[in-house]
Amino acid sequence: MFELGLSGQICHAGQPGLMQVVTNTEKRAIGSSGGFGYKCTKEGAEIALLDAAILAFWACATAKK
Repeated sequence: MFELGLSGQICHAGQPGLMQVVTNTEKRAIGSSGGFGYKCTKEGAEIALLDAAILAFWACATAKK
């Protein structure tokens, strides 16, 4: 579960796996037109949890009512 807090930050329900991924990532360039993604700084860690959370948040934020 995610929500946008009053400070404009994303909050989640305390999932330890997501917290581990979020705190061990850095931005990486994708292509040459300013695109970016994220990569894990810990070897063997999976970035899919962060990618799914970002995509879910973006879909909710841009959904038309």
